[in-house]
Amino acid sequence: MITLSESGVIEKIEQCSNLDSIASLEFYSGILAPAMVNAHAHLELSHLGGVVPPQCGFSKFAQCISKSRNLFSEDECHNAMDFYDSKMWDDGICAVGDISNGSGSFETKRASKINYHTFLELFGLKSCDKTRLNKLSVVASELGLSNSLTAHSTYSLNCKDFDDIVQSNVEGILSIHFMESEGERVLYDGFGELHSWYVECGMHIDFDKYDSPVDRVISTIPSSRRVLLIHNTVLLESEINSLKGHFGDNLTFVLCPRSNLNITGEKPNFRLFSESGCRIALGTDSMASNSSLSLIEEMKEIEGVPLATQLKWATECGAEALGVGDQYGRIEIGRRCGLVLLESVDLIEMKLTSLTSCRRII
Repeated sequence: MITLSESGVIEKIEQCSNLDSIASLEFYSGILAPAMVNAHAHLELSHLGGVVPPQCGFSKFAQCISKSRNLFSEDECHNAMDFYDSKMWDDGICAVGDISNGSGSFETKRASKINYHTFLELFGLKSCDKTRLNKLSVVASELGLSNSLTAHSTYSLNCKDFDDIVQSNVEGILSIHFMESEGERVLYDGFGELHSWYVECGMHIDFDKYDSPVDRVISTIPSSRRVLLIHNTVLLESEINSLKGHFGDNLTFVLCPRSNLNITGEKPNFRLFSESGCRIALGTDSMASNSSLSLIEEMKEIEGVPLATQLKWATECGAEALGVGDQYGRIEIGRRCGLVLLESVDLIEMKLTSLTSCRRII
């Protein structure tokens, strides 16, 4: 039994033998869990649901986003962000690590019940303007939004720009799209779909002096930095071990299985990550690559990992990754962590079913 104050703070956690005699007691059938943490989203792309054709491949997906993201009115964009922010809250999400390329999502986040950390993202092989991001950071901070500057990925920034971001705001968290496709790895060898696209567009890269994306991350990001590596769809065991050896507990791998399925038809090796000893969190990515921003739906795509471990990925690990582990992620006395109910769970086998849903209780 969990006893809450009027403001939602947990006051007691106890086992009782006389539950039917306790006044004001509410009974629920299912699994009670702390509210969840979406460690990777792009709220500002909420208006792009259904725009990108499924399983079009990574480079075509990126090209389609570039062409489509500015074809909608300001009202359409804001209405979509407000809708999905509210939907995430109702679905039991309490905190989000959100990527922003502009200030369009700031007002939605400022008014939200959700705790957002905004990653202000730099990308582009031809021209990058960190000054613009610094100004966005000031605006976000003035609105009370937690934020930090980050590099988009190891394939979208040349050396100077990537290094500038890493060396600035050294206390801030980095969130880097990473090893989402095999094209990222072979780009460093001078071939593959990304390489062909870059050649076609006349874009020059200078980071091929590194052996691989993993080598670039380890060589350029100090081990003291808190880093979220996003997607990791094609990451190998040896690469996981190298990254873990460099960053230790400062590293979080964030998995977004439905987005990966939608773009490339692949999923990460969940069992490999589960057995790695690393911190693993879950994200939804954006509506451009997903059908919803539901973490329960992400969990339904995970195979070979116990439900208790999956729930830890969706709660405690995500909170620790975003630096809010002292507030969210665990049901403990004194916390206002929020409570959610997982319904239609197979409680015999302790696994999710196709009918499993999640709703907010507190």
